[in-house]
Amino acid sequence: QLHIKMKVIPCLLVFLPLLASSGVNGEICRKATCRYRWRVLNTLSMYTGGESALRLYAENGTLYYAGFEADPAHQASEEHISQTITADGNYRDIIAIQDLNSDTPDVAHMPGPTIEVLRGARVVVDVENAMFSGAMSIHWHGMFQRGTPFMDGVGMVSHCPIQPGQSFRYTFVADPSGTFWYHGHTGVQRTEGLFGALIVHDEEAIVEQTDGEFVMSVLDWFPHNSKELVINDQEYENGLKKPAYSFLNSFGYDGFAAGRSSPFHTALINGKGRVFEADGGDNGAPVEIFNVDAGSSYRFRVIGAQGQWAVRVSVDGHPLKIVAIDGFEIKATVAESFILNGGERFDFVIEANQPAGNYWVRVETFQNEWADTTLPLCNQALYDANKANGVYKRCPYRQRSLAVLRYGGAPTANPTTTSQPCTATSRCRVLNCPFKYFPRNFYSDCIDIASMQRRDRTSEEDQVPRPRRLTVGERLLGRRISRQTEFLNIGFQDSTSINGKMHLSPVEPPQTQAYRYAIPRAQRCPRHCNNTNDPGCTCTHTVSLASNAVVDLIFTNAGQDGSFAHFAPHPIHIHGHSFHVMATGYAKQNVTADTATHQGPATLLPDVLACLNPPHCTQMGWGTNGRPAVTSRYPIRKDTILIPAGGFAWLRLKADNVGWWMVHCHIEPHQVEGMALILDEGSPLEMPIPPPHFPTCMSFPRGQRRHRHRNHRENLLKFLPPILG
Repeated sequence: QLHIKMKVIPCLLVFLPLLASSGVNGEICRKATCRYRWRVLNTLSMYTGGESALRLYAENGTLYYAGFEADPAHQASEEHISQTITADGNYRDIIAIQDLNSDTPDVAHMPGPTIEVLRGARVVVDVENAMFSGAMSIHWHGMFQRGTPFMDGVGMVSHCPIQPGQSFRYTFVADPSGTFWYHGHTGVQRTEGLFGALIVHDEEAIVEQTDGEFVMSVLDWFPHNSKELVINDQEYENGLKKPAYSFLNSFGYDGFAAGRSSPFHTALINGKGRVFEADGGDNGAPVEIFNVDAGSSYRFRVIGAQGQWAVRVSVDGHPLKIVAIDGFEIKATVAESFILNGGERFDFVIEANQPAGNYWVRVETFQNEWADTTLPLCNQALYDANKANGVYKRCPYRQRSLAVLRYGGAPTANPTTTSQPCTATSRCRVLNCPFKYFPRNFYSDCIDIASMQRRDRTSEEDQVPRPRRLTVGERLLGRRISRQTEFLNIGFQDSTSINGKMHLSPVEPPQTQAYRYAIPRAQRCPRHCNNTNDPGCTCTHTVSLASNAVVDLIFTNAGQDGSFAHFAPHPIHIHGHSFHVMATGYAKQNVTADTATHQGPATLLPDVLACLNPPHCTQMGWGTNGRPAVTSRYPIRKDTILIPAGGFAWLRLKADNVGWWMVHCHIEPHQVEGMALILDEGSPLEMPIPPPHFPTCMSFPRGQRRHRHRNHRENLLKFLPPILG
């Protein structure tokens, strides 16, 4: 991998390219075209791959053959361990990927194979659906897909889902550069294991130089498959009884929901994790190990693949120098930890400058366990003791997952380290909080994501787009709009929705079909959906963007019918674009010694917001004081952002990428239940044409009035007489 090192000389900047590490897995494709062949299949965790299919058992971080638990004579071989997806150490059905171009094509992987290419490379991925049942598609999260919107990988929007037994060739240009990823985008396959890293290197970019790199994916993991969890959530919404393993909400420090429908079980770091018990014990499953050398620096590319839970990421004894967010380089900032939401990526650098040993890499929820005494999730006595001593330490049990940072020469043993204590004299900086304040005695300061500054301030593509007057030529060509503003309120009107519209997936892909490039009339949102007295409706929700317009998208989170009873933060991802984060706002909080709860419905929303049709709030606008000021002098770029409960995010993009692009909450149950919409960008005449013989699909019958069933012989006899004269 090629990096850039900058040396400062009086009145002169010199950029020196340096040959450094070869990538996170040592295999950067440096060709103009990079080809991959994958097979997606159903498999089981804790079983060896290949022809052996042996069942394994975990204890104290070691794998044994089932039936010979903790018997050193029957410890699993290195070959069988390398063929096994351990997940949380339990047996569960999962979705995995076989790399057919590798030396071990029969071995399944979860996460899937890492793709590493250079910016501008043509990426070709042949995907075979070998699952028993269920169509699939793969979305390339963060890729612009300019000119190839039909390769974006959203089933029934970009293209037809890939049916079992079928193959599909994805072809696109790797752009932009940075830390990205791919994942399933049909149903709930992402959180079943269908995901992996996509790293795009730019040899001309100015990046933080390190001695090595790691990919670190995070996926919250449950003992039940994702379909059960979504059905379970829907059953509660419909007033039905929920299974014992679920409950409505768990709450964070601000009193808003921290996790929805499913209690935290564990999280997988690069496909590995342990299940922790209330007494501090665990099930002994293997964890991921990051091996480092003393005196070196390392870049961690962290990918948030979670389906429900946001997590706080930290490394014991090592401050985090955060250098990139969602693939885009920022002006570096040092923090004790950061909050990672589903869909987001954070790149941080650590210096391996501590005594040689083992250190915990921590992934923890910020659920306020102590608010609910019926949940035995934390050691209350330990928390009370720390609180009395003026020290806040996070809950040590259950609500976490761990990996190991291991220095060269350190023993093969679990770390005994603790997280950084946050005190009045040594406060903790936490980036990307879902609220503005921690409770006062937590001694932690939230750093607003909108306050970050981008690193590259000179390149044209990094500049904030600004509206301008249309030229005479543009007006003659039919352009009417140079600026567009859309307020989009996410909430639970009737169900998960945006502006009261619960999104219904199209019955045929509008990007390539819909005769042509339109949503069938029966699925379009009726006009009454915009009625101020209508609580909502179910339809295919689309928002049209004018070509090349500067678009301000203001996402608000104003609750359920004005009651604020089920407030929750929502991570929103926009396909086909990056956006500049102009400003964010948070619910008002009461900050006292022990709490930082919201103030209640009457005074909850920031003053800059106004609900135009209470109590539904499906129409929002700026308040009496008008639009807020831009938070940062050099706003950062992102493609996924958290909309705080009771708050907003003002985003700006340029509509210069023609296509049909999904916008959705990255909490998977919310996405499939309707918290989504489609951006219809550009006119039908501008839409890129898909390759010849591109797959088509639709409902049947599709508008036929009459059809007399004939066989081919009858058809031939019908047309033969006119031909013969």
